Amino acid sequence: MKRRRSIKFTLFLCLICICTGIYLAYSIGNARKNARIQSIPGENVSDKKFTTEESIIKELIKKQELIVMEADLSADVTIDASWGDWDVFKKMQIIHFYGKGLYSVDLSNINEDNISIDNENGTISVIIPKPYIKAVYVDETKTLFESTKNGLLRFGDMKLTSEEFEFMISTAKKSMTEKLQGEDTYNKALTNAQEAMTDLMKSIIKSFSGMSTVTVKVQS
Repeated sequence: MKRRRSIKFTLFLCLICICTGIYLAYSIGNARKNARIQSIPGENVSDKKFTTEESIIKELIKKQELIVMEADLSADVTIDASWGDWDVFKKMQIIHFYGKGLYSVDLSNINEDNISIDNENGTISVIIPKPYIKAVYVDETKTLFESTKNGLLRFGDMKLTSEEFEFMISTAKKSMTEKLQGEDTYNKALTNAQEAMTDLMKSIIKSFSGMSTVTVKVQS
């Protein structure tokens, strides 16, 4: 009888030891698992950076282009239908054209090479293409026609065909484009491009915590 009790007691101790061992093994394994899980956020920093760049690029591509300057323009075109150089045979008229010119920046080709993110300092640097003349148009409703100037032996008003008037508009557009290409106007477009892009980027990065500074440069 005593022998049976001793065997049961021994079996009971073995069972306790086995259960204790299983519990300790589970606890140690779970602790290691938790330790691995806690290290994941640190490993995902680079993923977060990539997502930020990708999100910014998507927003810029959606925008396609950025109008950075709209300039009021004017051009005077003179029609000369004189006969020779004698004043008595002069017949001239001046037409005043008014319109607008647009400078734009193409955002459709911006990629990760154009964007640099410094998560540690919360800064984003962007390199954008040079602004270009997107359009020049004439507002025909504002066109002014001066009175025809006739010499003593010339009479009547100047008459233009539709083709001739279209040629006048084309001449005015060419003159307006040359004004837009002037150094002062182009430099203003460059400044406006940087300022407009900075404002756009600030509106985009509002959703990204820790980003506060934007630097914009124009491609050389």
